[in-house]
Amino acid sequence: MKKTIKTIATATAVVSATALTVNAKADSVTNNPTTENNDKVQTTVTPKQQLQNNVDTTKQALDSANQTQAQAQSQADKANNDLANNQAQVNDAQNTVNQATDKQNQASQNLDNLNKQNENYDDNLANAETNVDNAQNAVNDAQSKVNDQTQIVNNDTQAVNEANANVDKAQSDVNEANANVDKAQADLDNANPDALQKELDATNKTIKEDTQAISDAQKALDQAKANDAQNAKQVADKQNELTDAQKALNNAVKANQSSQADLTSAKNNQASVKADLDAKQKEVNNIKSQMGNVNTIIVPKGYTVDKVKQAYADANKGNTSFAENFYNTVGKNGMTINEYKANAKDIAETVDLKNITPEQQLEINKFAVGLINQVREQLGLQKIILNQDGMNIAKEVVAGYAEQGEILKFVHDVHNVLDPVAKDHELYGLAENRSWNYYGKTSSWRNVKGNDSYYTDYDNDNYVNMAVVKSDIYDDILNMLFEDNFDTNSAYGHANNFLENSYDTGDKDSNGNKVVVPLKNLYMGIGIANDDNGQKTLSSFYEIIPVYDSITYQTKDDVTYNSFTIYPGMNQNSSTFAYDSSINTDTPNYAQQLKQATDELSAKQTALDEAKQATTQAQAKADTTANALAAAQNKVNALTSELNQLKAYKAQTPQAQ
Repeated sequence: MKKTIKTIATATAVVSATALTVNAKADSVTNNPTTENNDKVQTTVTPKQQLQNNVDTTKQALDSANQTQAQAQSQADKANNDLANNQAQVNDAQNTVNQATDKQNQASQNLDNLNKQNENYDDNLANAETNVDNAQNAVNDAQSKVNDQTQIVNNDTQAVNEANANVDKAQSDVNEANANVDKAQADLDNANPDALQKELDATNKTIKEDTQAISDAQKALDQAKANDAQNAKQVADKQNELTDAQKALNNAVKANQSSQADLTSAKNNQASVKADLDAKQKEVNNIKSQMGNVNTIIVPKGYTVDKVKQAYADANKGNTSFAENFYNTVGKNGMTINEYKANAKDIAETVDLKNITPEQQLEINKFAVGLINQVREQLGLQKIILNQDGMNIAKEVVAGYAEQGEILKFVHDVHNVLDPVAKDHELYGLAENRSWNYYGKTSSWRNVKGNDSYYTDYDNDNYVNMAVVKSDIYDDILNMLFEDNFDTNSAYGHANNFLENSYDTGDKDSNGNKVVVPLKNLYMGIGIANDDNGQKTLSSFYEIIPVYDSITYQTKDDVTYNSFTIYPGMNQNSSTFAYDSSINTDTPNYAQQLKQATDELSAKQTALDEAKQATTQAQAKADTTANALAAAQNKVNALTSELNQLKAYKAQTPQAQ
């Protein structure tokens, strides 16, 4: 917008080309406004002072005009003087030309006169021609000077004319200034100060308002530019922020897709492992169902042949700490997890301990050997072989103890019983486990289970049912394997016999390794008997026949002396013992099947637990990435909305037209 304040014309003198005009101007507001207001607002004065100022200014203009006129007159006078001087020089030059012309004419005349003389005047003629040439040159020089002076006169004449014009102009300005002085004085005499003051006040007010309007407009313009710049920056920043958020969203989408795929895989794996676990659990349940009343012995975790041997060896040396710890941490568990099961057939079958039938002897032997073989199989050992010779040896040992009156004595009578029987069968020696148990009616107490649920009362103390006999044998084997006098110097000796698998010669070969002979075969026979003391005590005899082949080896001393050491073997050379004969004691080894299935079930349960944990972790990760995806999407949506709002902003700075 452009605004001009009206000119004060009333009673105002115009001096030269100057008018008392108060102007306030606002530049058009464009996209590139000036930062400063270059227009100046005149200082407010009274009308009388203004008129007096006009008179003074007019007089000053008059003095200036007079001075200008005097200077112009002086210049005109100088130009006229220069003109007069130059004209005199022209006249002198012309006279010189005239004189030279006269001389030329005289010379020509002389030449003509000389030409008329035809006799002997050659020298005079040459001189005369030279004089003519010189005269002609003088004429030419003079004429050039005349021309130069003529040009100077012409230039001076123009200067005189211009000076005279300036004089005339100056005189005109003097006349005009005198007229302005007179008019200004008249205006001063006829002026109305009050009216002029009011008009001047109104003008100053307008100037003030317009000045404020200009300032406000400039501020508004600056603010509009700032707003536009701020909006442009906000749009750029928001666009960058949205770009980053979109990248984050893309990454979140990929991460969520990956985590969801991992979760699906984890769930599928968990379902597969669960199916395997369920199938194995079903197998375990089936084995347990099939076991029914079948008696089994399950080896507890941590029970090994090496630990049994160490417990036995340490106890033999008087140190039972390992054996005691072994029982408390492993053996006790074996006593807890295993339990005898009676069946109706055994409960109904009567055994006359004084007259055990061969069939009953065989059944008792098969039952005992079968139980021990279950354990050996679980420990990776070869099975015990049952044959008739083994059972006969056991029967003869029982007869020997009866003859010695030692059925109820806790002794291993090697001299009177064991060695004589071994010799009869051409054997080197026998290993023996023996025990005695009360076969009367018992009741369960604390952790000890009684036999009252399957006990049969007989009038004859020599009678007992097969279930009680097998129960005593089961308890014997269980105790000898897992508890076995753990706090005595003979700790785990019975277990060591049942788990025979090698013979330590006590030597070391030339390389420093122990010389251990592997077991070839292991035979066993079981005999039972009671005493005539009327105490219903049943003694059980487990006669073990280990067989080892002979081996030859060298110790370091043998190498030194170029000799050999021979281990002769054990029980391998009998001509009467039927090594190749065996009785099948195999029954479904539910204990081994159950142990294997239970171990596999445990492994599958561990796998399922790990799968569940993996699924939980995958679910947590999937939830995290899903939440991150939702948050990223929400952020993108919010930023998009904010960016659209910023883009909808209308520019406030006016556009140039």
